[in-house]
Amino acid sequence: MKPKTDPQFTQPWTGVFAATLCPFFENEDIDETGLRTYIRDLAGVPGVMGLVPNGHTGEIMSLLPEERARVTQIVAEEAGGHVKIISGISAEGSREAVLHAKMAKDAGADAILLMPPHHWLRFGRDSQTAVGFFQDVAEGADIKIIVHQYPAWTKASYSLAEMLELVKIPQVVSIKMGTRDMARWGHDYRELKKAAPHVSIIILIRF
Repeated sequence: MKPKTDPQFTQPWTGVFAATLCPFFENEDIDETGLRTYIRDLAGVPGVMGLVPNGHTGEIMSLLPEERARVTQIVAEEAGGHVKIISGISAEGSREAVLHAKMAKDAGADAILLMPPHHWLRFGRDSQTAVGFFQDVAEGADIKIIVHQYPAWTKASYSLAEMLELVKIPQVVSIKMGTRDMARWGHDYRELKKAAPHVSIIILIRF
């Protein structure tokens, strides 16, 4: 098991971060034995630098808060000494998000993938609310944060101006750029790298 001072944990947040599945029994309980076996195998794949439990792929919306923390704990126990662990966080407000982030941190997560509150998709939000959400979680949980940028056509997508404010937050280490508008993606990427070269930009690739 590698120490957290190993270059793999201290290097910039780049590389392949694999979104993990979550196996269930027919009664909807988590198959913990199956999850452990799967995580051990996945963490050993050459080139994988991190695992992302509790994302949409991991069916986060089907998990209770304590189940999300348990999944993070299992993933950290099986692979936390070998690759980075980034737990997905989905919450409808700052207080809830801070609680989930603290639970993920206590369970062994190295960082969180912070999703926008899903009520924004329908009702939208102002910039102060969007940036304040990240500031609240950063201050309340003090854990490294990957910004989850949603598609450009949604009301939850962050503008370039908002992202330029987000990268000023010390805990923000990366942006998962799901803009899906390549002209805007390219422009935003260049501007963000000029403003914050230390913040990595990662993309979603499906196989």
